[in-house]
Amino acid sequence: KQIRVTERFMLTSLEFKLTTPSSLVFLSQFCKVAGVAPRSDAGHISGYLAELTLGEYKMLSALPSTIAAAAVCLARVLTHPCEEPWTNELAHHTGYSDAAVHPCVC
Repeated sequence: KQIRVTERFMLTSLEFKLTTPSSLVFLSQFCKVAGVAPRSDAGHISGYLAELTLGEYKMLSALPSTIAAAAVCLARVLTHPCEEPWTNELAHHTGYSDAAVHPCVC
């Protein structure tokens, strides 16, 4: 009985919002760090790239945060080819180095 009471308390506290984060949750945060506006070309491209991975079986092993980081990186390459695609600030806030993002980009 105590377990049910505790469980009900936890679910009520969370407003029954139990989901796992998708790449789009991480993408919005990573875009903010990268200075990418949601309605900009880079914002649209990064969202599109992240959505493309949903239908790819081989991408199931990639973490949603890794997919989001790779989408932001590739979108920056495509929209700002003269700038560094993966900055130290992005590495700091995402926890991914350039080397960690690279395999998912390729």
